[in-house]
Amino acid sequence: MTKQIFKRAKEKFEGLLPELIEQHNGKYVVIINDNVEIGNDEDLLLKRVIDKYGYQTMYLSKITGDEQPAMRLRSPKLSRRKHGRGSRKV
Repeated sequence: MTKQIFKRAKEKFEGLLPELIEQHNGKYVVIINDNVEIGNDEDLLLKRVIDKYGYQTMYLSKITGDEQPAMRLRSPKLSRRKHGRGSRKV
């Protein structure tokens, strides 16, 4: 399911790319749940998107005419690390 969501978001990005380059070249774009969010700063954009939509699969890319590798961002998995008794750092 996650791969399908990512693929659909990537396809939407590719379809919008000419318009995005014309209007928002050099900025960052996130596509999540068929919504498009644009920002000047990658970190601030991600924070805004996570605050708005929560942790979900999303497509993130810098808007540019150059071929860029896409990033696939998945929900974080929290690990529960158990520390053994008597263990200590040396």
